[in-house]
Amino acid sequence: MPKKDLKETYEELNKKYKLPNFKELNEEFDIGKAEFNEYTLLRDIRKTIMIKFSSSLQLIELLLNPSNGSMFNMLLTRGIESQEKIILEKLFDTLGQIEIKSYSLDIEYSEKAEADFIKTAIEEWKKVSKELNNIIKKLDENWKRGNSKKSKSYFG
Repeated sequence: MPKKDLKETYEELNKKYKLPNFKELNEEFDIGKAEFNEYTLLRDIRKTIMIKFSSSLQLIELLLNPSNGSMFNMLLTRGIESQEKIILEKLFDTLGQIEIKSYSLDIEYSEKAEADFIKTAIEEWKKVSKELNNIIKKLDENWKRGNSKKSKSYFG
């Protein structure tokens, strides 16, 4: 579906369900890049949104349980403190609930339920992304601090 048709079809559904604006969804979830079926547009938008949610859930899972991940993840998590772990556990719970809701929508299609999910998802993403961004900044600081120690070491 061409982007212009996508936007027009979305605007019709927006009037019907009071959805978030197209620009915001596109900026947050890149919905303009995905392929869509005009008859199940909201389902396809939900699935595109879930790519970002699932990716974030996987990152959080690896941060909470680095022993199942790569060496990169183990090194990345070395400076996570208990307060960050509490935040990560809450984010994990929130994203897990969203993922389960999405699974249920995969089983039984309802345009209204898809619209409700999209409205809830954008609101939850605003909260989750803010917290997750703070954690990622902390990881970046820890990574830089850890790598600067390595560069000062002598291997002679």
